[in-house]
Amino acid sequence: MTPQEWIDMMRAQAEAIVTNRVLFLATTGTMAEMSVRIWEDGGLSKGGTIAYKEDYEVYIYKPPFPRAPNGRGKTGRKIKGQWAPSYIAAKATQDRADLPFELTGDFRLAWAGGVTPTPRERDPFFCFIDLPTKEAKKSEGLENQKGVFLDLTKEEEESHTRRLNDLLNQLLQ
Repeated sequence: MTPQEWIDMMRAQAEAIVTNRVLFLATTGTMAEMSVRIWEDGGLSKGGTIAYKEDYEVYIYKPPFPRAPNGRGKTGRKIKGQWAPSYIAAKATQDRADLPFELTGDFRLAWAGGVTPTPRERDPFFCFIDLPTKEAKKSEGLENQKGVFLDLTKEEEESHTRRLNDLLNQLLQ
């Protein structure tokens, strides 16, 4: 192979990487993997799961809760809201007990960029996850209270590298 042929081959491979959005596809897969850990399992980046203190009662009102309360207080007396013995119990009244971080899903949708995880692409060689200001502040507060959860785990980093290598190998064969 001549030097020019090698240069042409390298340019063609770089062009194929750009045209086929290899980094974007790999990052999308990694986001989907992270999404399960974070939004379904409540997993933290360094291991463990998110936990809530259950030593306080909650009064439910719409908003911020997504559904209207039943109008019963702690003693069963009629009130404008609804009483629950804990935050987890309050989430359960909203059919949201399985959402570890929030009630509405807005935070997850903001992180994922929509219903399907979609990273933002600055160029073919740089993808990132961007949160709007409101959700970025929410994540900071949650991480201060509960622990870091939006960072990649070691396994997710390794999986991302494997995913990227697999895509590159498929493309360049």
